[in-house]
Amino acid sequence: MTFSSTGTYKTTQFGYLIKDKPRHGLYKPPEYIGRGTKIIKMGSLMDNDFISDDQIEDLIEADADEINKHSIIERDLLFLRTSLVMEGTGKCSLVVKASNPVLFVSNLIAVTLKKDIADPLFYYYFFSSQYGHGAILSMCEQTAAATLRGSDLQKVPVPIPPISTQQQISKILSSLDNKIELNRNMNKRLEEIGKALYKRWFVDFEFLSDDGKPYKSSGGEMVDSELGEIPLGWKITSIKNVATSDKNSIVDGPFGTQMKIAEYVEAGIPVIEMDYLESFPFYKPFKHYISLEKYEQVKRSTVCNGDIVISKTGTLGLLGIMTDFWNKAILVSRLAKITPDVTKINRYYLFQILKNYHSAKYWEARSSGSTMPLINLTIIKEAELILPTIEIQNRYGRILELFYQKVLKNLLEIQTLSQIRDSLLPMLMSGKLRVN
Repeated sequence: MTFSSTGTYKTTQFGYLIKDKPRHGLYKPPEYIGRGTKIIKMGSLMDNDFISDDQIEDLIEADADEINKHSIIERDLLFLRTSLVMEGTGKCSLVVKASNPVLFVSNLIAVTLKKDIADPLFYYYFFSSQYGHGAILSMCEQTAAATLRGSDLQKVPVPIPPISTQQQISKILSSLDNKIELNRNMNKRLEEIGKALYKRWFVDFEFLSDDGKPYKSSGGEMVDSELGEIPLGWKITSIKNVATSDKNSIVDGPFGTQMKIAEYVEAGIPVIEMDYLESFPFYKPFKHYISLEKYEQVKRSTVCNGDIVISKTGTLGLLGIMTDFWNKAILVSRLAKITPDVTKINRYYLFQILKNYHSAKYWEARSSGSTMPLINLTIIKEAELILPTIEIQNRYGRILELFYQKVLKNLLEIQTLSQIRDSLLPMLMSGKLRVN
């Protein structure tokens, strides 16, 4: 397969490619949700670019006539009809599996394409591109909430290359997406294994003892503690006692008045913000920086390789680990960092404890503030944890470190593949780059 640079494709109105006409979904009051036939709601569309009925948990009671009029089939395109956020209107997803009757709600629009001239996957990619989504937005009725009507969707100008070309382009783009999804699934599986191993070792206490047998079930000695029985030689401590002795080992970001957005520069010391906390090591390029002069004023909030970053307002307990990709970075005010003393605690063991706290809503139970939940540094410092022997921690940590090395490699590959896909997409959709 080769590529060539050439002119753009011919265009037509989208309605020319649609079998029959766009279909609006079914409205039912909330009390019907929970039984009957599967139904795709707005959230399913927003969360998934490719929709399969085995992902759908919402059910609704509907009769045969409603099912006949308001159901979708495989390879249908679904569009968000209205959204309070302008950019959300017109969001497109592709139905890849509908083995049973599946309905959709009234704020979605479904279309079935003429298969002899239109490849649904190609047009999913078109409407996911900046150009295609922009064409939809230009057709929306500009009211309090941007609204897409079926009649307007039919008028959207779309490219119409030969069906064979559409399929070739779809194959190229989907191969990139498939690899991205494979990497995401691998990372999810690695996280699940790490979590299961943590439970096995530090909740069930079935780590392998020196004789190679599961500790607790093989008669390993247990002692009482304030958090229940724990293995002999383990203890209960707090996060402040496993941080380094440096006075800023547990510190939050500077107040907003100390580091204003207006002071950000194009290069310098990177700024760690909330959206970098994905329960993974940091890998994304930073968007904002402060000058070296400004850094000297706020350097108490420095983050270095191996530090754990945690959110202390809004969504509590989101996490990230600083990597050696950068020499150092600075926190925003909504975040805090912990520098673990690795002679006392393995950072990956602590990281998994904090992930468990987040999923168990540990911080919410200790937070203050009704409008914006908040945990202060004292709450973080005083949080209790079980501290195994450092030998047991490090055995676990070495395994998790290998996992996160693979996770990080996958994340970087996802980032590269996404950049390739996003740069190819507009050129392939327009015909400026053609498949030979």
